[in-house]
Amino acid sequence: MQDACELRVPSVQFLGEQDGTPERLLKSRLIELFMHYSGIQRAYLAQVSAEDHFGVALCVRNISSPDRNLAREIGAVFAEIFGAHEYLDILFLSDAQETSLVSVCSPFFWAPSIAYEASFPVGTTVRIAERPVLEHFLQTWKFHNPLKPEQLASAGQIKKVDKVAFYQGGDPLYVLEGTPGVWHKQCLTSL
Repeated sequence: MQDACELRVPSVQFLGEQDGTPERLLKSRLIELFMHYSGIQRAYLAQVSAEDHFGVALCVRNISSPDRNLAREIGAVFAEIFGAHEYLDILFLSDAQETSLVSVCSPFFWAPSIAYEASFPVGTTVRIAERPVLEHFLQTWKFHNPLKPEQLASAGQIKKVDKVAFYQGGDPLYVLEGTPGVWHKQCLTSL
């Protein structure tokens, strides 16, 4: 994996959303990462043009200034999927840039806000579905954030919701105390 370096470009043109099977895998893994960073508001995967360079950039809107540790963690996730020989440009968005971007690309990650409602708010006690239900979901779910096999060991357990985030389109995703991965509401029931 290449070390992160900071570049400043005078202007960026946003061309559209970058999407496909490997990109969806990248987005789902990044959602898991972003759920542990309270400062990230939204994230986009976009086709961009800057000067004479055309490429794909992860565009992040965060509360504070650019975060080098976050950039390193994003790079590690990207390298796991695409290989260490590839690179991903990361753009920390200004207000004006995000205004321009949303006209051609939808965010794949939104921090929890009042615009979306979680079925299980933070602090709610839930029961994880029984193993046959989780196995069925693992085999049939073909979209973002698939269950991981290690999550099956948590079947039937009672846990508290630790964090909530929303996938593109508003699907709530849950992090439960003491369990691996993220959980879909289809795998949880309230008590």
